[in-house]
Amino acid sequence: MERLLIARRYVVRLGLLVVLGLTLALVIGSGASAAPGTSITIAPKAHVYDFGFLVEAQATVLCSGGIGSISGTLTQTAADSGNGVGATGTTFGESVNCDGTSHKVNVSFFADTGLFDIGTATASMTLVAPSGTATDTRKIQIVTV
Repeated sequence: MERLLIARRYVVRLGLLVVLGLTLALVIGSGASAAPGTSITIAPKAHVYDFGFLVEAQATVLCSGGIGSISGTLTQTAADSGNGVGATGTTFGESVNCDGTSHKVNVSFFADTGLFDIGTATASMTLVAPSGTATDTRKIQIVTV
């Protein structure tokens, strides 16, 4: 069962990487640059699930021109974790509606190493959109549901 979950996680990540790569190729190929209306802001709180394998965070995004995507990393040191085990995780290809209005988006981070727990962590997310690219990095609080 555990192998199936791990294999599924890597297949999903591979697919999301392909989508992110295609999105980047379109943005770079069009010569787009960051527009004043392109932004991403990470919420200060996130929730841990699945025994520490998954953290759900939220971001507020603003972009225009169609569909964008979010990629990012989440790093929790052993000192910042309630269980004393550090963890790192990634997210790739979370879709974003870029219609010129602000939207809240759930972003899922899957543990690559270690297990996440309550405490603090450093989150970094990059929005790649037709209107440009924006990045936010901040310390967030991880809580249980």
